[in-house]
Amino acid sequence: MRIPPEPRYYRTKKYANRFLLEYKFSELPINPLKIIKDHKWALVTYSDLMDENNCTRKVLKSLSEDGFTSYNGRNYTIAYDESIRSSGRIKWTLMHEIAHIYLDHFIDFKQTTIRRGSLRDDEYDILEKEAHYFTKNVLAPLIILNRLKVKSPVMICKIAGLSDPAARNRYNDFLIWKDKPKLDIYELTLLTNFYNFIHKKHCITCGHSFVIEDAKYCPVCGKRRIYWGDGKMIYDDGFEVDENGRAIQCPRCGNEETEFDGNHCIICGTYMVNKCAETQVSYYDFTESCGTTLPGNARYCYNCGNISTFYRDKLLKTWNHVHLTQQVASAQEDENDVPF
Repeated sequence: MRIPPEPRYYRTKKYANRFLLEYKFSELPINPLKIIKDHKWALVTYSDLMDENNCTRKVLKSLSEDGFTSYNGRNYTIAYDESIRSSGRIKWTLMHEIAHIYLDHFIDFKQTTIRRGSLRDDEYDILEKEAHYFTKNVLAPLIILNRLKVKSPVMICKIAGLSDPAARNRYNDFLIWKDKPKLDIYELTLLTNFYNFIHKKHCITCGHSFVIEDAKYCPVCGKRRIYWGDGKMIYDDGFEVDENGRAIQCPRCGNEETEFDGNHCIICGTYMVNKCAETQVSYYDFTESCGTTLPGNARYCYNCGNISTFYRDKLLKTWNHVHLTQQVASAQEDENDVPF
């Protein structure tokens, strides 16, 4: 098969999205080392090759500055320069080499080892551009960056683990793309796979980590200081509820016979649905419930900030009491781990 006259960007984008779906990725950053290990491809550093071939790093870098791949007809060997200080650049190099493999460059074009070999410069550049295009679409998918509302290259560095130059280039791609986004069926499925990653949030007041798409308030402490990303705490002292916010078993008496119509426990009469509750602001003034159904550990409505019915009825303790209890329990576990 002959080298195409120009990069096949449409095909490459399709392969990149298919790659993300096949490997069931659901969060960033992507780890190319795990992909290489799972496929049992050989991975060697330039230092390994220098010792094996009694050559200098300069000789290897003349073949390829950062890395290259060879194929013996049975397996692939990926070599990379481990002396590069930027972990983001090494990640890019490894994914770039994986791209050559996944795009079938070694199978389709017999004359190449993807380190020039017998390729002309223009042929080599075409395959390099395809691998480059694949790499940036895998490591930093535009549809995911868009849903995360990235506002700077720094955010892309943090989210996708790219180097500063790669993040700046990808941010420029994003600015062009977001004006006229074009989605295919693969990208729509990606949004489903990355749902928890896109919508994960944490509260900087109580440290709670949760996944609620449109949350305006922290469901544990009621503060509005919530940001994207993982928190330090999971408040798991709540109760298991169904899709309607109704407890699977009574949160007060523990009654498990709950397969009945109605929302009150047949044993103790406790209201078993956790939802936004009417809140008394002053002696005469009340804030009406917005009716939002809440998770089983929610003290506050994440939509309007009202207290929850479980918290109103004292089924849930204050978040700082639970926070202190968990800290004490953790300290006791650490103390028990101390050796003689």
